[in-house]
Amino acid sequence: MFRFTTVLTTVLIFVCSAPSLAQQDQEQPLAQAFGGFKWNSQFEVAYDDIDQLLAMTVVNTGMSDRSRLKSEQTIGTRMTSGRNKATALEANRFYFEGVKKSDLKLALTKIRESLENLPQEMPLSELNKKEQLAYWLNLYNMTLLEQLVKRYPLHSLDDEIEDEGLLDAKLITVAGHPLSLNDIQQRIVYPNFAEKPNVIYGFYQGYIGSPSLHPAAFKGATVYKQLEKRAEEFINSNRGAQVDDEILEVSQYYRQATFYFPQLQDDLKRHIAIYAKGQFEYDLRNVEKVEIEIEDYTLADLTGSGRQIGGGVASNQAGMLDAVVNGSGGQAAGMAGADGGLGAQNVGVVSQTMQTRTADFGRFTPEQAEILRKIREKQEIAAGSVEIKDIDKEKKEKSEN
Repeated sequence: MFRFTTVLTTVLIFVCSAPSLAQQDQEQPLAQAFGGFKWNSQFEVAYDDIDQLLAMTVVNTGMSDRSRLKSEQTIGTRMTSGRNKATALEANRFYFEGVKKSDLKLALTKIRESLENLPQEMPLSELNKKEQLAYWLNLYNMTLLEQLVKRYPLHSLDDEIEDEGLLDAKLITVAGHPLSLNDIQQRIVYPNFAEKPNVIYGFYQGYIGSPSLHPAAFKGATVYKQLEKRAEEFINSNRGAQVDDEILEVSQYYRQATFYFPQLQDDLKRHIAIYAKGQFEYDLRNVEKVEIEIEDYTLADLTGSGRQIGGGVASNQAGMLDAVVNGSGGQAAGMAGADGGLGAQNVGVVSQTMQTRTADFGRFTPEQAEILRKIREKQEIAAGSVEIKDIDKEKKEKSEN
C-alpha cells in the first residue's frame, strides 16, 4: 500500500473537522448508498446453504384451490376456533417447532451472519442488479425467520406487524449501515427497483396473509421468474385477493406496497388482473371498488404453535402433514410426501454441514474469490492513505533530539 505524507498544519485542522468518507456515506439516503451496480458483472452469489435449510423446513402447499375451512373442529384435527375459514388452509408452512428444538436454529443464525457480512467479501456495487435483488430478499427473509424462531412459540403476528416493532428494529448492519427490515424493503429495494412491483412478493413476513416462504432461496439468474410465480400464487388465493359482490377485496399486505400503486384503486386492480386466473379473472371485469381488508396474521407454522394440523383436511391440496418432534435432538418424525420437511434427516449433521460451508467457503467460487482479492488490492492502492503531521510539532521533536 502506498503512503503519502502531508506536512501542512492548516490541512490537519481541516481534516480533523471534516466528516470522514464513511460518515458521509452513512448520511446518504439508503437507496443511494446501495444504489450502484454493474450491468456486466459476472459474479453470482451462492445460496446452497439456504436451499438446504428451506428444503428441510418448508412444506410447499402449492397453488390455492380457494377451499375454505368447513368446520371449527374437523374429525382427526386439532384446529382451534377463531381461524379465518377462507385463508386457514393456505400458505406454505415453516417447521418452527422443529427448528427451535434443533441445531438448525444455529445454522439459521450462521446463514444470516454470512449474508450480513457479504459486503466485506465484495462491495454490493460489484454485483448486477438481479444479484443484488436476490441478496436483499434472502437477507430479509433469513433475518425475519431467525427473529421468529427466537420468539417462538407464537400464534399471531398482528402485534409485531401492526405495531411495526419487529419490522422497524435495527437488527443487522450491512456495509456500516444499521438496518431494519423496513429499511431493506421500503428504503432500499422499493426505490432501487421502482419499475418492478413484483418485488413485493419476495418479502416473507411469517403470517398466513403474507407472501409464502418457498423451499428455495432467491437466485440472481432466476429472481424475476421466481417473483412472477409468487405473484400468481398470492393473487389467486383467498388470502391475496377475491371478488365479493363487485368489490375486489385484497390483502392488508398491500398496504406495505402503496409505493407501487399511487392510484390505489386503478393501479392495484390493473396489477392483479395481470395474474388473475379462471373464474377470478372473469369476476374482475365487474369490479367497481377495491378494498384492502383481507387479513390473517396467524403464524404460518406447520404445527400450529404446538397444535397438530392434518387428519381431516389432509385430502385438501393445502392440508398440512402431521409432524412431531421426538426426543432425539429435535429430529422430526412422520413427515413424508411433502415438498419439504425434516423427516428422516439427521438435523445435527446437516446443520453442522451448512454452518461449515458458510463459514469456510463463503458465497463465491474459488475463481471468483481470487478476482475479488485482486479487486480489493487495486482499490486499496487507488485509495492510498494520507498521514497528517503537525509541522510545528515535528520541528520541536527534532530540536529536542
